[in-house]
Amino acid sequence: AFTMTVVDTAHAADPTAESLFTTAVTALDAGDFATACPLFEQSYARNPALGTAYNLALCAEHAGKKVDALDQFRAVQAKALAAGRKKTEGDAREHADALEKTLGHVRVRTAPRERGQIAIDGRAPTDATDEIVEPGEHVVELARDGRPTFRATVTVVAGQSTEVDLPAETSIETTRDSPMPWRTVGIGAAAVGLVGIGVGAGFGIAAQSSRDSARSACGSGGIQTCQASGVSSATLAWNDAKSDASLSTAFVVAGAVLLAGGAVLYLVAPKSAQAIGFASDPRPAVLGGRW
Repeated sequence: AFTMTVVDTAHAADPTAESLFTTAVTALDAGDFATACPLFEQSYARNPALGTAYNLALCAEHAGKKVDALDQFRAVQAKALAAGRKKTEGDAREHADALEKTLGHVRVRTAPRERGQIAIDGRAPTDATDEIVEPGEHVVELARDGRPTFRATVTVVAGQSTEVDLPAETSIETTRDSPMPWRTVGIGAAAVGLVGIGVGAGFGIAAQSSRDSARSACGSGGIQTCQASGVSSATLAWNDAKSDASLSTAFVVAGAVLLAGGAVLYLVAPKSAQAIGFASDPRPAVLGGRW
């Protein structure tokens, strides 16, 4: 059995709330927190009596939910003080003070409102820069536009404040332009064009060489004489020359078009993308502790 259970007579106005409360008290005194805590919650939802709030905090404390219990005891303390319930106020303060010594703080030393919100252990982001947590490892995130932009893992010790220095400004830079800058496209097109012209020149040289071979084999009679007399080597060389000449023309023309197009793109494209967002501060997070 526990040392104190506050029974609030205000339940008389709601028999169901009173019944839930009585059953919850019995379960709490028996150490059955899994049964007691939900019953206190149901009773409090029907009738938010101070005694129910106190016992709900007590149940959370003994169930091992220390952070929840601390918040609830502080709330009871404030309500009891306002209502002039000195004994309940003192009991709630005593429990809260004892709990706080077993917990730690995560303090973020950069105000997040200008850059986003703080989320600890995946919970919903808030503007709070000082969070009470259980001892152990915790993940601190800076969330902006609904997504985390910075993450640090900290180890919290009971009774100690662990401080986190977030980067002064953290975001992922985006641009209004296409993901591939047009100047880069222009340079690439021009480079391919130059390669095409070079390949075309190579085929042109090969065509001239084949043509010279055909003429040498045929002598003064020309290629028509070789074809008529069935000189196959000269005929093949002449056909190679015509094929190489066609390829040379195609590569040179395509290369020239790409070179010209690339030059135009390079000249008319913006020199730099218009960045939006924030620049990332290169300084790392600084973690520290304070008793």
